[in-house]
Amino acid sequence: MGTTYTLKIVELHSKIIDFHGLQKEVDSLLFQINMQLSTYIDSSVISEFNRNSSLDPIAVSSEFYEVAEKAVHMYYLSEGSFDATVQPLVDLWGFGPQFKNVQIPDSLNIKETKLNV
Repeated sequence: MGTTYTLKIVELHSKIIDFHGLQKEVDSLLFQINMQLSTYIDSSVISEFNRNSSLDPIAVSSEFYEVAEKAVHMYYLSEGSFDATVQPLVDLWGFGPQFKNVQIPDSLNIKETKLNV
């Protein structure tokens, strides 16, 4: 997801911690999250979901469904301020996976792109 992480462990009562095993578990969990929700990985579930132009129901994992359900809930709670469908605008402004410096989009482009949000 474009970031790094650091594990800091405080040992309690001389308990031995398998640091490498813990790091492998964290890496595995982060890999699973990325394969579900990273818009920077073409084969992730969300990337495939976003490419699907059909309005027919599709099968998704329970984890993906839970995140999508919470996103919809947050959309309504925030009266539209939180919108998980904003990716087309993010891309238009040049901040998406294919980051590029672009000029400020004109109002017509913004208006047309908002039809896909």
